[in-house]
Amino acid sequence: MAEGDGPGPNQQHGIKVRHAAAVFIETGCYFDGLGGSGVDLEDCRFIVPGHITSAYCDRHAFRFKNVFGVQGGQFHAIGRQGLPGSTAGMDAFRMEGDCSVFEVQGMISDGPTGHGLNRLAGLGANSIGRVRAENGGRRAIQLGGAGGSFMISSASANNNNLTSVDATPNWETTSAFDKIMNYQLPSGAVVDVTTVSTG
Repeated sequence: MAEGDGPGPNQQHGIKVRHAAAVFIETGCYFDGLGGSGVDLEDCRFIVPGHITSAYCDRHAFRFKNVFGVQGGQFHAIGRQGLPGSTAGMDAFRMEGDCSVFEVQGMISDGPTGHGLNRLAGLGANSIGRVRAENGGRRAIQLGGAGGSFMISSASANNNNLTSVDATPNWETTSAFDKIMNYQLPSGAVVDVTTVSTG
């Protein structure tokens, strides 16, 4: 069982959907202080989200597992880094299994106890317009798995890896097809991440 999944004390989710052919989430959805995740989708296809905020939930703010086709949407995650009793290693945006054809406008995270964006497996092709990650317990962007393709058009990060678990605070890519363009470092410098690397 993956970290943060399954039954447990106070595992209340804002939205939890399994095995759905189409999921529409309206703009303005806000989930605050739940014991589970704000949004937890598994084995779903064709997700059409609006502007969604998940704040101070004790598990991953947004969790996607075996999800195909997320079109549009703005995701905003506020985590529990530094708050008493918080569960360690909870990501703002977590992608597990075969997640593909994500065409997301933006993901913003502030204060997760884990990574800002964490892809555990490298399957499928995905594209995100803008990623902003700050004040996280671990890296801003962690792209694991060797077989996927991930394109981020613009990214910025500040004050991550507060737990000092990772060797670097900003990113790790593990697939030759992962690209993070226009990555603004905390120093203000802008780099293009086009090879397997950490930074």
